[in-house]
Amino acid sequence: MNRRKSGFTIIEVVLVLAIAGLIFAIVFIGLPALQAQQRDTQRRQNVAEIIAAMEVYKKNNGGLYPGTMATGRRGQPCFNMSGSGCSTLGMWNSFLDKYASEYEDPSSGYKYHVAAASNYGSGCREQAGKFKNFRSMHYAPLVVCYSTNCDDTYSNAKDYGKIAILYEAERGGVICMNNR
Repeated sequence: MNRRKSGFTIIEVVLVLAIAGLIFAIVFIGLPALQAQQRDTQRRQNVAEIIAAMEVYKKNNGGLYPGTMATGRRGQPCFNMSGSGCSTLGMWNSFLDKYASEYEDPSSGYKYHVAAASNYGSGCREQAGKFKNFRSMHYAPLVVCYSTNCDDTYSNAKDYGKIAILYEAERGGVICMNNR
């Protein structure tokens, strides 16, 4: 009498478990990277919208960008100009509160805040290297650089209307966008 048992062999069970484990590994390794990429895309969109709001600010403020002087050296960033009543970081953060308050970092939920500013392209990437120091302050730090492009080339030192905004990407590196 030929008896045949029904069921799976040990090899079939191991093979199914190996395939299921492989699918599980692919999904759980790839998913966080995909989510980080989506958050970086959201950051790029937020910075682009902040730049658009910056142009609205310029139209509403006599052709001046945030952080630039209205008198004296009109249009220049006001870095350490004692007695000028002008604070580049203070003006930028007031601008963000008024024109871009709805934007927040997709990971932390913190509002964007200008943590550093630089002139003529000098030190722009160096300032961006300090993002991790700024994170402990419970805001999403931006770096604003005047008279420069994202590739750290700077134009005529008087071209204060050329502005680059930098932000740390979650997957490493820096997100940088120019207003022109």
